Amino acid sequence: MWLIINANFAKAQRSQSISLRPLRLSVLCVEMITLQVVIMMSDWIEVGTLNDIPKLGARVVQREEGNIAVFRTAEDKVFALRDKCPHKGGQLSQGIVHGDRVACPMHDWKIGLENGIAIAPDEGCAARFPIKMEGEKIMLSLTPDEGCQNK
Repeated sequence: MWLIINANFAKAQRSQSISLRPLRLSVLCVEMITLQVVIMMSDWIEVGTLNDIPKLGARVVQREEGNIAVFRTAEDKVFALRDKCPHKGGQLSQGIVHGDRVACPMHDWKIGLENGIAIAPDEGCAARFPIKMEGEKIMLSLTPDEGCQNK
């Protein structure tokens, strides 16, 4: 993700500080100028390789905001969901993976791995996190997809 910040400054006699958390800039403004700052924002982390996760299994990435379960299907597809069932908060990483779903170990709710949505007649969702493969490495985005309230 790229973050582009545009800022206009008028004439000034002294240095001005601009705080763009966590970035801090100091600019000496002599005349009207336009400053464009391009920051590469990377929220992707490496979480291991495909071989680190058993087929039909999961691994957990521990985060202060809530754990993320990374699943591997029998077809070697990899998915990531918030490790929290929308029903009663069961750890989805402890559930059974079958096809493109995981069954919550607490009450057997089925959650779609591709989208995090509970399978009817159940309702709710577990936040989905983007995954990309770089060779053998599994890369996980720490920013969940939009649309699920259970982030």
